[in-house]
Amino acid sequence: SFAHDRRVRVALGGETFEGVTRGLEPDGALRVETHDGQKRIVRAGDVTALREVLSAED
Repeated sequence: SFAHDRRVRVALGGETFEGVTRGLEPDGALRVETHDGQKRIVRAGDVTALREVLSAED
């Protein structure tokens, strides 16, 4: 599901950040954990799924 363990980029207002989706809030907002461990709740904004990049060893 898009709401769990997907790498995303979020653009909201003048701010953009990347993270991993961690499910939905009871009101339907998306939970996103950023690379520095910050948990963000996204109720509005543009969310884009990022492609997974495999290393040469994979």
